[in-house]
Amino acid sequence: MDTPESHIARACLDAYAALPKGGGKPQKRSNGRNEWTILAGCVLETHPSKFTVIALGTGVKCTPYERISPHGDVLNDCHAEIICRRGARVWLLDRLLAEISSDDIIIDDIPRIFHIANGSHAPVQYSLQQHVHLHLYISTLPCGEASSIALYARHTLEDGHKSLYPHPAHVPRLIRGRIRPDIETSECILRTKPGRRDAPPSISMSCSDKILVWNAIGIQGAFLSSWLTSIFLTSVVISMPQETHMGIHQKEYESKCVWALNYRGSSLHNHKLKVSFVSICFPDSRESVELRTHQEYGVAQADENWSKVEPEPCAASILWVPGYKMESLLGGVKLGASTKRKNGGPLPASSWSMICKRAWFLKLIRSQKVLNEPYYSLSYYESKHPLHASGRQHYIKAYQSEKSQLRGNTDSKTRISLFLEQIHKDPEHESMASPSASDAPLAAWLVTPRKWTDFIVEG
Repeated sequence: MDTPESHIARACLDAYAALPKGGGKPQKRSNGRNEWTILAGCVLETHPSKFTVIALGTGVKCTPYERISPHGDVLNDCHAEIICRRGARVWLLDRLLAEISSDDIIIDDIPRIFHIANGSHAPVQYSLQQHVHLHLYISTLPCGEASSIALYARHTLEDGHKSLYPHPAHVPRLIRGRIRPDIETSECILRTKPGRRDAPPSISMSCSDKILVWNAIGIQGAFLSSWLTSIFLTSVVISMPQETHMGIHQKEYESKCVWALNYRGSSLHNHKLKVSFVSICFPDSRESVELRTHQEYGVAQADENWSKVEPEPCAASILWVPGYKMESLLGGVKLGASTKRKNGGPLPASSWSMICKRAWFLKLIRSQKVLNEPYYSLSYYESKHPLHASGRQHYIKAYQSEKSQLRGNTDSKTRISLFLEQIHKDPEHESMASPSASDAPLAAWLVTPRKWTDFIVEG
């Protein structure tokens, strides 16, 4: 049966299928192993049954903390949902500039989506019109809390035993490594990427955690808040074919996702996010590729030879935004681009993804000039955390205030130092209490320190 959710999923899968083969898409490796990935798409709904894909992202990798660039020229989080959200922001900014500079009712076959939100008050801020909605499609459960029950079921099938880890006592807390169901009893568990305990630690928070925050303060981020009021997702649509349920009823998955993306933390005042499942398969998903591998080699997952042919995650990612060439990314930069730095400076612009911090900051500066708005020669960090609340800085400051209420104000160095110290002492360590005495619902959140975001760009 055709439903709005199935239309959303198919729109994303069709857009993905139309992209060029190769590049950052999964391939067959030289050793014969097939690759899989995760797809996320942001879909604009302008009226019932009118869906337009405004961004696609694929990917499963993130940058270890030790390799973060201080120049903002490398993407730290290349999970599909994060790439997609950053791509959607590019599209929204382009669309806003197009609507401000045009009197046309319809632009690029899409009716106007913004209207002035604050009347005659200056500076003007815009919001989405009431009939306009944004939806997020994901080809599998987002990593973190939303997928904990599924990941545990998979590991139980693979390992043949259940976890014996005791319930930790502290909340909120931070967890890395394999997800255990018996540490889910408390309200504000936060998880870092990646999920493997043997991988170098990153400070990127899980996609479930990030969607939770978007659901509280919007997907627009600090910089776009200077022009746009909070933009919320209306729904998340997740592909989950019946054969991937692993003995767990779909209602349990739905209940877990709704809780993980909406309600964690009694003090969170979240926008109500609808979570839906569709049985439509993504052809390059882990499950789809495992099935093809079984058919190709005649080896079942239960066979001892499965480890010799088991599909592996694709290291590359793709980003696609309408109006731009598809980007293939590897290690947070364009696939095949130079990774050489001159005198320790930033990578050449030809290596940047258009959604890395540096490129995004440059785009915002140029947008200010297009709109004849004042530009202050500040660093990326200073622009995101203005000292004064004049003009558009007032809107950015208000956004950051909301964010601080969620995450608390503990020094980021303290949080990260404790996190890395505990991992160094005990790589098997599952959880830790927040280093903050704050009552903020997400007080264990790892915030990127200023030293990694204090770069300046020339527009």
